[in-house]
Amino acid sequence: MPYPLQKIKYGLRCRLSDLATPVERYRLQTAAGKIDICPTKPQLIRKTAGFPNARIVYDGKHLKITMFNDLAEVRLTDFTNDNLWDHEDSLAIIGATAYDLIRSNMFNHLLIRPQVLRLSSCDITQRFFKALKGSIICGSVRILHLVELNVDDINFADIFATLPYITELHAHYVVPNSTWMSDILTFQKNKLMKMEILIDNVDDLMAGDIVAFLDAQEKDFELLILTSMIPNKAMAKLRAKFSKVLKKYAGGQPLCPVVFIRHGDRMYKFEKRDV
Repeated sequence: MPYPLQKIKYGLRCRLSDLATPVERYRLQTAAGKIDICPTKPQLIRKTAGFPNARIVYDGKHLKITMFNDLAEVRLTDFTNDNLWDHEDSLAIIGATAYDLIRSNMFNHLLIRPQVLRLSSCDITQRFFKALKGSIICGSVRILHLVELNVDDINFADIFATLPYITELHAHYVVPNSTWMSDILTFQKNKLMKMEILIDNVDDLMAGDIVAFLDAQEKDFELLILTSMIPNKAMAKLRAKFSKVLKKYAGGQPLCPVVFIRHGDRMYKFEKRDV
C-alpha cells in the first residue's frame, strides 16, 4: 500500500527532493505511488537493458562498475547530477571492503536488485554486510556465490541476516564457522534448494543437527560438502554418524534431501528419507 507522502507539505517535499540522492528520490516516488511526489525533480530511471551482468571491482583506488553480456561490455562512469540506473539479474563484487562500499558515490546513482550475487576476494565482516544493505536491494538475491573471501571463517548469521531469501548458496574455497547450520536455520526466510560448502574440521559437521537442517529445506534439497582436508580416520567417524541418521543414497526416489560428501577422489552419498 502506498505511503501517504502526499500529505506532507509541498515545501517540505521540495526540500526532501533537493536533499535526496537519485536512489532515495526514486524510492520516495515508489513508496508514494506517484512520480510527482518530489516536486520540481521527478526522478527518471534508465534500465541496463541488454546487459544482464554487472561487475564491481576495486582497482586499488576506487570501485568501478562494468555492465556486460556475451558479446560486449560497457563501463558506467557518469555518476553525477540526477543520473539513475536500474540493474537486475547478476552482480559480482570483487576485492571490496566495507569502507569501499560506504565511500563510493556510485550507489547513489544505481538501483541494483540482483537475483544472483557473487562476492569474490572481499573483506567479509559484519560491517561489510551492513554496508552492502545500503548499496543494493539485498532482498532480491536468490543465488549467492562466495569465492576466496578475506576471512578465516564465514559467519553465516551475518550472511543470512542480510540475504535471508537465498535459495542457493555456493561457498567456494571458504570455510564456515562451527555454528553454520543453526545460523542458517535462525535467519533464513526461504527454504534452500542447493548448497555447496567446504568443511576443514569434522567437528563442524558432527556438532550440528543435520537431520533438522535437512528437514527445514526443500524436499529435493542437495547439499554438497567438500572435505579434502579431513583425515581418513575422522572421515570414517563422520560417515558412521551420518549412516545412523540418514539412509544410503538410493536414487532420490521419492523426492528427499540428499547429502553428497566429496573426500579426495571419493564421493559418499546419503539421503534423508522418512521411510
